[in-house]
Amino acid sequence: MNDGDIVSGTVVRAAMIVSRSKGTPGVEMRVRMANGEELDSNIWMSENTMGRARRSLRVLGFDIDQHDLTHIAALVGQVADFQIQADDYRGQIRYK
Repeated sequence: MNDGDIVSGTVVRAAMIVSRSKGTPGVEMRVRMANGEELDSNIWMSENTMGRARRSLRVLGFDIDQHDLTHIAALVGQVADFQIQADDYRGQIRYK
């Protein structure tokens, strides 16, 4: 797996979260790829990222303008292509 790779995956968990530092709402997902490996991903919904969040959720079949976010678990089972991103966290590379 490399930074920028596109992989197909299935959402196996989705829940609403709030960042501890700024109180920003978001969606936390776990995605299972075809090889069985799982990655975690967050979609943050701040004023600056709302457009991207709206598009990302729409790709997964969830329109935040038409559905209550308390039903975000409906993402479970959705299949889509995901772009892998490398994240350097405290000197360790994590993929998400």
